[in-house]
Amino acid sequence: MFIQMHKDQLMGKFFTLDAIILGTYAAKWNTWKKLLMISSFDYQSIVVPLLKSFMRAQLENMVDKDATEKSNVAIEAPLSKFDLDDKNTEKGVYSVCILLHHTLKAEKKCKVEEEQRMIEKNLEYQRQIENESKQKCLAKPNKAGNQCRECGRACAFQVDKHICKRA
Repeated sequence: MFIQMHKDQLMGKFFTLDAIILGTYAAKWNTWKKLLMISSFDYQSIVVPLLKSFMRAQLENMVDKDATEKSNVAIEAPLSKFDLDDKNTEKGVYSVCILLHHTLKAEKKCKVEEEQRMIEKNLEYQRQIENESKQKCLAKPNKAGNQCRECGRACAFQVDKHICKRA
């Protein structure tokens, strides 16, 4: 009898644990379904940056094609002035060569001028930095306490200037 009662208690615990396991499994399965639904519909964070980079590349490609077409038209327009038939072939070729020479010369001149402007800009920036550093150095008190060499008292200093306070 005691064994039967103990057996019934263990069977009750077994069924209780089995119910808990089945409930946990069902909850896990429902969570898995919800996760699948959420993850399958939320590709916006991945797709939008990819789409942006793709569109940027396409637009840059279109701009490059348009620029090359316009430059080709700009080059062909002056050349179309010269009619290169059999009679004027030599004259036309010579004119085209001169035109190309002047065009290349003008382009080189523009590049040189642009480089000169950049160099001047950089030099001006360097001078400005040097002047600022001089100003900072002169503004700091030195070990002698900014004493004037002329009068021996503390005087004001500016860039490349000494203002003596002698009165």
